[in-house]
Amino acid sequence: MQAQAVRRFSLLDGMILLAVPAVWLAVSRHLGSKVMSTRFWYLDDFHLLHTLHHGIGLFLFILSIALILIRFRPPRPGRRRLWRQPGLAACVAAMFGVTINAISTAASNYSHLITFENFSVEVFLGPWPYCGPAVAGAWLALGFSGLWRAERSLIDRLGRFLGVCWLLEFVLGEIQGIRWAVILGNLISRAWS
Repeated sequence: MQAQAVRRFSLLDGMILLAVPAVWLAVSRHLGSKVMSTRFWYLDDFHLLHTLHHGIGLFLFILSIALILIRFRPPRPGRRRLWRQPGLAACVAAMFGVTINAISTAASNYSHLITFENFSVEVFLGPWPYCGPAVAGAWLALGFSGLWRAERSLIDRLGRFLGVCWLLEFVLGEIQGIRWAVILGNLISRAWS
């Protein structure tokens, strides 16, 4: 078996990554204007944490799309080898998680006949509950099947770093929910005693 040539990070790859914050700021501003016009908006500790959590999720989503585009640029490994890379697997799994979130949001709000504007706010500025578990599932599947083929390139390393960020985003989102569950449990225990 001959060694695979690793594609170097190019200027176009850097330009694609540089466009990510610009797209993120534009989308955040657009969706943020929809939120601010429809709800009373203030930034106490809880809402600031919520806003940061949702903004980070949106940034990771846009970065996942960019890394998929970068990974599929030629020259690239063969299809079999490409799908065994954990960086690409993390990005594609996160996109799958966003798709599941969009489908579940559409299905749960179908009876309310929501508009596309409200749908986009719910999907892209809401929580990202399925991306972290999707990345974990993809990595576990690659690891347990023995197909994990990490490439020593910056592109795959960025994808793996992005997968770790998705996992951290999921854990931090769950900790926030656990914190409120603990507070609610304390209130209930005080009410019963």
